[in-house]
Amino acid sequence: MPNPIETVSAFCATFVEDGGRPAVRRWFTPNTRWVNEGVSVTTGAEEAIAMIDGLETSMGISTCSRLPPTDLAFSPKGSTGSSVPTAAKSDA
Repeated sequence: MPNPIETVSAFCATFVEDGGRPAVRRWFTPNTRWVNEGVSVTTGAEEAIAMIDGLETSMGISTCSRLPPTDLAFSPKGSTGSSVPTAAKSDA
């Protein structure tokens, strides 16, 4: 069984395909909550894919850059912080 870092790395590697739809279908459960601060909150794969479709239609967003796993930051459960996953800023 993969550890959490391996799972997130695989998700991110797949997210660049077809606007993230294959990654969402594979790793989101019916209870997965995806929070995009200031944009949307979805629950489950179908709502997430509908949100991706809506962003492509309304804003022309259709791609996602792949970041190395070391550049990912996560908000703790119950946090009102940023979307998961999101790029962490570094001064390096």
